[in-house]
Amino acid sequence: HTQRSALIQFVAENPQISLKNYWKTHTTTLAKVCFGKNNIDEVPKKYLYRLDIVELIKKYNYVPNGLIVIKESDTHHYNAHIKYLLDNIPAQQRNNLKIEVIPKSIDNSGHVPFPLNNPNDFIKRLEYLNIMANMYKNYDKYYC
Repeated sequence: HTQRSALIQFVAENPQISLKNYWKTHTTTLAKVCFGKNNIDEVPKKYLYRLDIVELIKKYNYVPNGLIVIKESDTHHYNAHIKYLLDNIPAQQRNNLKIEVIPKSIDNSGHVPFPLNNPNDFIKRLEYLNIMANMYKNYDKYYC
């Protein structure tokens, strides 16, 4: 019997899956300050799992139960991060991972965070994502 709290281990909106795919000016600063290297490509391979979710998953051979939400209109995050994740983690390993794509017809705002008009919007969004995730998962597997 798995406890309900184990159902969802994370929720990420428009995530940075790999810092190697992030803006070079920022990753250069990270490489210099944290690793004493000139750029992110010089960081020793033994530290890649700290900078890249794909490498972390490969290192521990584990994909947590989670939900990634991405806007179809955010082509930067989709192409640089979500596509990278999907291309590098085999489908059979992604069984615990749900990726929700918000269609352009619902949100065409592109590479910006989801709008929050007041603090309760964040709570409502998390509740919505948890409901979605609960519908996605097999109820009997987790609660019976």
